Amino acid sequence: MEGRLFSEHECRLARLALQNRYLSRTQIQTCITYRRESGPAMTLEDILIEHCYLTPEEIDELSKLVSAEASADGSMTRLFARIVNRRGLATEQQIDEALRLKRALAARRIRRPLGQILVERGVLSLGQVAEVLAEQDRAREILSRERQRFKAYVPQEMLGRGPLGTVCRARHPEHGEVALKVIPAGKAHPNAVERLRQLSTLEHPNMARVIEAGSTGAGLFVASEFVDGVPLLDHVVGSIRLPLAEAARLLRGAAAALDAAHARAMAHGDLKPENVLVTDRREARLVDFGLGPDGAGPGEDLRACRALWQFMLTGDPADGNVPPLRFESARSLMEDLERIEKEDPVPASK
Repeated sequence: MEGRLFSEHECRLARLALQNRYLSRTQIQTCITYRRESGPAMTLEDILIEHCYLTPEEIDELSKLVSAEASADGSMTRLFARIVNRRGLATEQQIDEALRLKRALAARRIRRPLGQILVERGVLSLGQVAEVLAEQDRAREILSRERQRFKAYVPQEMLGRGPLGTVCRARHPEHGEVALKVIPAGKAHPNAVERLRQLSTLEHPNMARVIEAGSTGAGLFVASEFVDGVPLLDHVVGSIRLPLAEAARLLRGAAAALDAAHARAMAHGDLKPENVLVTDRREARLVDFGLGPDGAGPGEDLRACRALWQFMLTGDPADGNVPPLRFESARSLMEDLERIEKEDPVPASK
């Protein structure tokens, strides 16, 4: 299609119509001739309908394909820019300037790949563009596989919505019932997927095991063991405050899971009352492991344990009027809590 006669959308639509055998080359040439004679007053869609080449329903279907393709092109441009930046081949300013030029050219119906613009500006060599494109193709292949993995999860029930994203109960043909968390792009930390995949090797009775994690292109997904429980936040609010022995038992369970993670150089990173579930057996199960900020370690987890201890006993995470504990390590914390439990045991649950 001739760029001066047709818009970018119309060019894409005609190409896809030809590829999918909606139109013949002769019919497309007729549309070009008709546009030359009639001018831009009629859109390509109008011409196709007037000549009875396509029905409105077929045009609508092709338009959806055009939108999907345009979205994919935008995603690939962003991926190309990220790879260039990560490899240190161009500065952010050089990439931004090239992207602005690409948008300006697109507005004039001129398609110019980002790599070509960077070569023309002397920022990249052709060899460097080839290397980036090869890495981009590998990333696209991985992303395609991960999208298929994500589609295998069938949502059953929405469980909640938080600052990071949504979580629902879902079913998987292999994993069975899971808690599926979907985090939009930009909200997850850059190393979250790798960290979560490492956590999938960690199992402990006081944590919801991470089953798998991956990227969908629009963000990331995390499938974890489904835990039927009440968030500690609701459990404490409903009781105003917890008995000393029950608080000790719950925190000891959390500390046990943290001790296992810290022994393998892993951390929760975002421990708070919403991320501790209390089961009907009054046991603590930690969820959202590994979704904290990059660099979070045992120190952050132990400070969070101190706040949990105060919250469970007073209803206020900043109230320090509670029995003192050693928060030097998860192991020392467990020892102190076990001593409290022995002094004031929790009645056996039915």
